[in-house]
Amino acid sequence: MRKVLAADERLTLSEFVLETILEWNLGPKAQRHGGVRFRERAELAAEIALVMSLLAHAGGGGGGAGVAKTAFDKGRDVLAMPALALAATDALQLSRVSAALERLGGLAPLEKERVIAAFAATVEADGNVKLMEHELLRAVACALDCPMPPAVAVLDPRLLRK
Repeated sequence: MRKVLAADERLTLSEFVLETILEWNLGPKAQRHGGVRFRERAELAAEIALVMSLLAHAGGGGGGAGVAKTAFDKGRDVLAMPALALAATDALQLSRVSAALERLGGLAPLEKERVIAAFAATVEADGNVKLMEHELLRAVACALDCPMPPAVAVLDPRLLRK
């Protein structure tokens, strides 16, 4: 799968989501779950801001920096971390996001719960969670050892019948 994803020498957001989910469930990172290295979310403020910025920009839908900032601010409010700042889109290299997710995986479980809640608030800030936003949140949650089910939109319609 790595070779297929790397074949065109660029990693799209969709490919990043797939790679992250596979890596954290089947790859070497799957063996690293569980170790608490950080007790307080404040220790990972830069990582939280980076991931939340990616989520905010992913949901912007071409609405510009104002839409992303509003979404980011909602997540920041949930965390009660006023010093967090929205990163510009050019600072959102997916390799940096992967490294941030790896560090966030070492956060204490109750802190992870609060961080995931903030990420979810960021994604749903505009009241319209697009499939890509949901799947990106799902990949992030997977890396934090807090798995989420796939979006209903990607399920086989036969599974949705009564």
